[in-house]
Amino acid sequence: MAAAGAAAGLQPILDALPDPFLLLRPERVAGGAIHDFICTYANGAACRLHGHQLDRIVGARLLDLHPSQCPSGLFEQGVRAFEAGQTVEVSAPGRPGDAPVAPRTLRLFPAGGWLCCLWSGASEPADLRRRLSELDHSQRHDAVSGLAVRSVALARIRQALDRQAGSGSILAVLSIGVDGLTPVNDALTHAGGDQLIAFLAGRIVREIGEPDRVGRGTGDEFIVLLSDLASAAEAAHTAERILTACRASITIGGQPIDPTVSIGIATTAGGALPDELLRDASLAMRQAKARGRNCFALLDDALATEAHTRLLFAAEIQRGLVMEEFAAWFMPIVCFASGEVTGYEALARWVRPDGIDVTPAEFLPCAERRGLIVRIDQLVLRQALATLSRLPEGLTMAVNVSAATLAQPDHPELVAEALEAARVSPDRLHLEVTETALLSVTDRIRQQMEQLAGRGVRWYVDDFGTGYSSVSHLRDLPIAGLKLDRSFTCAMRAKDTKSLRLSQALVGVAEGLELDTVAEGVETIEEARLLTSQGWLRGQGWLYGKATPLAP
Repeated sequence: MAAAGAAAGLQPILDALPDPFLLLRPERVAGGAIHDFICTYANGAACRLHGHQLDRIVGARLLDLHPSQCPSGLFEQGVRAFEAGQTVEVSAPGRPGDAPVAPRTLRLFPAGGWLCCLWSGASEPADLRRRLSELDHSQRHDAVSGLAVRSVALARIRQALDRQAGSGSILAVLSIGVDGLTPVNDALTHAGGDQLIAFLAGRIVREIGEPDRVGRGTGDEFIVLLSDLASAAEAAHTAERILTACRASITIGGQPIDPTVSIGIATTAGGALPDELLRDASLAMRQAKARGRNCFALLDDALATEAHTRLLFAAEIQRGLVMEEFAAWFMPIVCFASGEVTGYEALARWVRPDGIDVTPAEFLPCAERRGLIVRIDQLVLRQALATLSRLPEGLTMAVNVSAATLAQPDHPELVAEALEAARVSPDRLHLEVTETALLSVTDRIRQQMEQLAGRGVRWYVDDFGTGYSSVSHLRDLPIAGLKLDRSFTCAMRAKDTKSLRLSQALVGVAEGLELDTVAEGVETIEEARLLTSQGWLRGQGWLYGKATPLAP
């Protein structure tokens, strides 16, 4: 019995089933709802059960197969099984006029885009469920990438659209095309191209974090579903992360390859159809390829406008770096016990030619997304050390280090060169990293931190208590001090008992490890006295002065 479409390769398994078996293809109306099931395959036992030749069964509708004895609600049960991904059992009809036989059931379950119908009795073979599981997996997943096939991805988009209806949230579909796949196939055969597809599939899944949101389209295309977005720009942020993740070099067949992808984005707040969304995303992906590849394009006007604004802002940051509009400003750090200034923290500031002071909260996130944060970090480090060289020997300088800068292989050398150029002793430099940045510390980064610590540079954990705190970082890394996040100081101002107890506990940890301590966000004498009573050694905040340039 000829199996239809993709099931043809499984025909021996299906034909060998001792019980009647049908494959039914769902037909949908324009809105996406199933309105019928059409038979696309029947095994020999099914033909004998129905008393018809194969050509009379294939193409027949579900409710036409047993017009007089079909159990009530069979169609509804089939829709339930197919849409919910469940197995549903109903009483199985026989052929009109047949003598009564042992009780049988009709089992309905989805597999590979079909609704499967199995008449099952006492004769069910022991390995039938395994065979059906293999059928389901092979038809729902791409053999190369292991991702859901296009039909399954479309079904998931349809379900997400249904859930989203009336919520006001935004749904986005990303079409991701592999750049330059044909040259890879030509040079390394299609086996090499398949390896590239598999590598990139893994990277995309790791970046998204949920395999069920990623599928394989046609040819070199991946499909990503993003639902419940608060802002349309979130889709663009995700596209940027995927672009970065996919760019990492790989080796296939001994040949180094620098893969890139092009991404198209289509969004909707409701009312769209899955096919339309995927079509729009695919069109946008082709636009991205036409623009030079290794980028994303947007078909949604609102998202395109928002992303364009962000792109212009990133270009403004680049221009500002070239025109030396960025500078280090300095906030004093004071010893609580003596009230004397012991050092400064260098903070990046951007004053545009029109006099507008762009806040760090505005430009730093964009700089991090666009890969510009390393240049800002290096600029602040050089200016901070140059300023420190003119200050009395007893003063220190704290400089922030982003996760991207921390991961640079030549970071120790760059710091050493800046220290040498400024002729500043390394023990006067404090490098600050956030708890979140420490999550990405590898063995290489740890060795680099130890290398700088060995030269005398002191490492501090910034914003302590707000990130993913881990005492193991304090134990395993060359940390010399902690900086209490300003949120704790603000909470003290509001007489928050829990924050008071937490700050007390944190300073206790620091004292036990013989670490220096600095409290941020100090604005009143009362706060300074309270922090001093808890054991914090130093403080910074508006009580002691805002960040300003230091005169040469």
